[in-house]
Amino acid sequence: MTRWRHFLAQTQEIALGIDGTLNAVAGMLSFFWSLAMRRDLPKLHYAEETISAHLHRRQQEGTVWGRLLAPTVNLLFALFQRDERGRVIRDHCRRAYEREMNRYYLPPEYRTEVKRQSDG
Repeated sequence: MTRWRHFLAQTQEIALGIDGTLNAVAGMLSFFWSLAMRRDLPKLHYAEETISAHLHRRQQEGTVWGRLLAPTVNLLFALFQRDERGRVIRDHCRRAYEREMNRYYLPPEYRTEVKRQSDG
């Protein structure tokens, strides 16, 4: 790996860390909002999940925020993000969700499933 690629990879790790932190902060804010408005508690926002993946899950559940924000985030990323062949990526949130499901953002040694040994 060249120094430049290493720099870019580390920068992406920082961006993912900030993204997960902001997702967790949004979860806390929605918690306080639900208390103030006397509404049901919101679903958890996980620190290890990107905002885009979270929005895709909410869109699939049919929530208002998911239906409004996921297409907006998809559009914003479509303006700037391209695949390896230079084509526009239209489903950013879905792709982020799939990467989360495939453990793409974990270190390679964490990506394989570890079988639990029985205690018996």
